[in-house]
Amino acid sequence: MRALLLLVLCALPVLSQDDKPEPRLWAEDGQLVNHYFRVFVENATITKANQPLLSLEVSRLGGEKEHLDAGDPGQGANWKSYTGWEKPLDIYPNYSYVVERNENPATLQGTLLIFDLKQPKIIRWFQPTVHINPEISWIVYTDDAKTTFDDYHLTAPAIYLGNRFAALIWSLIPIVFTLAVVIWFSVRLGKGPLGLLRNDKGLFSLSRTQISIWTFVIGSMVATYGLIQLKIPDIPNTLVVMMGLSLFTSTAQSVKENTAKSKEAASTDASAPPKEAPKSRGFADMIYDDKTNSISLPKAQMLFWTVLNIGLFLYKSIVDGELWAIPEEMVVLMGASQSGYLLKDLGVSSGGNVPAKTDASATGTT
Repeated sequence: MRALLLLVLCALPVLSQDDKPEPRLWAEDGQLVNHYFRVFVENATITKANQPLLSLEVSRLGGEKEHLDAGDPGQGANWKSYTGWEKPLDIYPNYSYVVERNENPATLQGTLLIFDLKQPKIIRWFQPTVHINPEISWIVYTDDAKTTFDDYHLTAPAIYLGNRFAALIWSLIPIVFTLAVVIWFSVRLGKGPLGLLRNDKGLFSLSRTQISIWTFVIGSMVATYGLIQLKIPDIPNTLVVMMGLSLFTSTAQSVKENTAKSKEAASTDASAPPKEAPKSRGFADMIYDDKTNSISLPKAQMLFWTVLNIGLFLYKSIVDGELWAIPEEMVVLMGASQSGYLLKDLGVSSGGNVPAKTDASATGTT
């Protein structure tokens, strides 16, 4: 009985070691080659003393798998080429890392390692993305004298590493082509190259310009990161709301213009000479109020918030390497500005769309 108890007690440390969770390597999909490269090792505490190193297995076109030196990772036409081993720039042990599991966030504990990929041949200048398998190795000393150690190697599932410049160029090609077709149709219809931005009176419309720019900017960024990840990127909800606000404003403005035009046509005397078309002031039409012959403050405010939000969205999306989620406070400010623009415009137009006829016009001239 004592021998059996002693055997169980001796086996407990072995069982506890077997129950220890195995390390696992995580790497975010869609990282950029000109950004810091991040990998996370779950269930492991790694420091510089463990000498961690990163290697990337890069997909190529055709050829055989071959391990290449760090100095020339893109040599030949290899199906799989390897970069050299890279030392981490920063190491963060005991790091809490959030991942998505079954569409639910889960917090993992382990070590975050950040690398600076300085090898220009990981991805060619014209490639929007490449398929890579990150591999991490490190050692764990098994004695105090640090003469023996265990060697660990982990490989993460394949991810896409993007080239932001090439992806942007490739995404702009179909967008610019579509824009050129629209401009060609506009010229053929006699509206000029910027006819899409003008209203029925031939004046530049702020709401039309706003939705046109938002469509171009959001479309180009979605296409860019779609090419990098080879899938539809995650689109923030606030971006959808912002696009919806612009579409609603443009639609409401068009409905208002068509209604006013119908009322004017129904109440105008057929024998009266046609009204002279308002004179365009160029892009100043977007903030000018013809009824008061002055600058419209709601229009100027709406233009300001539009330029600010588009500029911030472009800058943050390019720098962060993902579509920027516009803060809800900015969306509220933009919605308030557009509401003021619509209410002011509708309020002015409702106050007497058709001037009263004079006696002379009513009875005819003598």
